[in-house]
Amino acid sequence: MSSRRLVIIATLLISLVVISACTGPPPIRGWSGFAISKDALYLGAMDGRILGLSQTSRAQNLNFPAQGEWEFTPKVTVRSSGFGCAPAPTTSATYGTPGLTGDLVYVATYEGKVMAITAQTGSLRWVYPRETGEYLGSIVGAPAIAGDTIYVTSSDGKLYAFDTATGDRRWEFATSGRIWATPAVSGDVIYIGNFEGDGYAVSAKDGRLVWNIKAGAAVASVSAGKTGPVLFGLFNNELRAFDPKNGSPLWQFRGNSWFWAPPLVSGDYIYASCLDSYLYAIDAVSGRQLWKYDAKSQINSSPLLYGDRLVVISQSGDACIVDPRNGTELKRIALGVVVQAPPAVSGDMLFVHARTQWVYGVNLKSGEVVWKFNTTPPAR
Repeated sequence: MSSRRLVIIATLLISLVVISACTGPPPIRGWSGFAISKDALYLGAMDGRILGLSQTSRAQNLNFPAQGEWEFTPKVTVRSSGFGCAPAPTTSATYGTPGLTGDLVYVATYEGKVMAITAQTGSLRWVYPRETGEYLGSIVGAPAIAGDTIYVTSSDGKLYAFDTATGDRRWEFATSGRIWATPAVSGDVIYIGNFEGDGYAVSAKDGRLVWNIKAGAAVASVSAGKTGPVLFGLFNNELRAFDPKNGSPLWQFRGNSWFWAPPLVSGDYIYASCLDSYLYAIDAVSGRQLWKYDAKSQINSSPLLYGDRLVVISQSGDACIVDPRNGTELKRIALGVVVQAPPAVSGDMLFVHARTQWVYGVNLKSGEVVWKFNTTPPAR
């Protein structure tokens, strides 16, 4: 049930793997956001490395890696592409934002590996599948963590649950088609959706099916708050809401393009980014539009809370601070770079991972770029 545009995107992503199998990894891959712990930032660089950065060291422009910083390069063996290319070792691609809990950073790669990396040193703690030549299906979404379990969806159509400490697989749940969307965790239920347009609620404890519905089209994103509906962003330009208890349909909302990123649920309000360039404020009960804000270019990531305000970043690199009550623009900070990765906010700082492979630390109060860091390693 995927659209023609969806097939094109899937083909492009598959082509990246084919190219890497034959000629080595392409120069730019992935769109990882950030996991943050105090001074530390963790992200997947576009050359496949996983980086641990210190905000203090980057602000001082110290040589990388400075004290407390590290890089880790996952190595995978790409299987034969079917185009006459032999299996070969290559770096991994990371599309989903890393997860973080305790002293471990969790990464799920497009090549089908799930890894836990020690946050302080960058050393590998565990990997799944364990064997070098074994892989899950390609992973596009980010890992979701709840308690001592990490949940990962895969293009093989399955939801996996792993022990956060050991990487042991606890259970898996098979669906009717490939999954790109990050799983949404709310209480003791995991919500997922696939390319066949099926939505599922699954028990977080044992992988048991709670309910299954037809979402209406291929699923791009899933969101679930502590209260309110479960939301499925669809490739037919709709955002659909369902009752989290039984999957009953509640309402549907239409934009002018895909709801690629999971909406932000805040109380009785839903803030949904759309590739049509608008940020929509929607009543969580009725699905009625309250206001919309034009970011002037498409929005690939979810809006963020910044105190009592919202922050969105457009693909053209504008960081926009918006009043959540009425959609009024309070500030626009132009970075002048293409951005597809999710940003992150900590205190007054906004962190941006641009397609130029630079990371920016931006002070939202002053609008100034405090520091920037080129993630591309120097030539050796």
